[in-house]
Amino acid sequence: MKRNQLTITYPARDAEDLQQTLQHLKANQYLNLSAFCRAAIAEKLKRHLKNQSPTYHNQNQQQQETFQ
Repeated sequence: MKRNQLTITYPARDAEDLQQTLQHLKANQYLNLSAFCRAAIAEKLKRHLKNQSPTYHNQNQQQQETFQ
C-alpha cells in the first residue's frame, strides 16, 4: 500500500535543535514522530484557516466536505 509522504526542509541553524528535540521525545516518551507532526501541522492549519477571511474559510470548508 502506498502512503502519502511529506518532506519538510528547514534552515540549517534550526535543524539540529529541531531534530534533537524530536529524537529526544521519540526515545524518552516513545513518541510516534509521524503522528505528532501530522497533528501539529493539522492544528496549525486549523488555526491559520480560522484567522482567514470568511470567504476563504467557507471555500476551504466546502473543499474539505467534498473530500470527506
